[in-house]
Amino acid sequence: RVSEASSVYGAPPSTGLRQRAANNDSTSSLLLDQEQQQQQQQLDPSSKYETRVSEAVQIERTLQSLTRMFGQLSTLILSQDETVQRIEDDAYKSSLEVEAGAAEIGKLWRRRRGDRGVILRVFAVLAVLVVIFRYY
Repeated sequence: RVSEASSVYGAPPSTGLRQRAANNDSTSSLLLDQEQQQQQQQLDPSSKYETRVSEAVQIERTLQSLTRMFGQLSTLILSQDETVQRIEDDAYKSSLEVEAGAAEIGKLWRRRRGDRGVILRVFAVLAVLVVIFRYY
């Protein structure tokens, strides 16, 4: 403002005017800063309240999302329960059949082993008969 006045009148402003203008500017800026701080302090409770409300709303949305996810998970688990139960039953039946098969193989092995003795005796008797009939 002071420079505008000096340019209009063509004379340089005096140093006293410059100092007064600088003092006025710094004083007005201090007053503005204080006013802004007071307004912020007055608005702070409401802005804190608004911040808390928005955070609470966000937490509520997150909890609703988690509730939906857990609901979907429980539905998925319940729908697969029957399938898992069938698989467990089939596995148990298969293990019983494997054990029964192992028992049958054991029986067959014992029979074969016993049959070898009988077969060897039969061949021995036949060999003796062949020798006897051959020389008589």
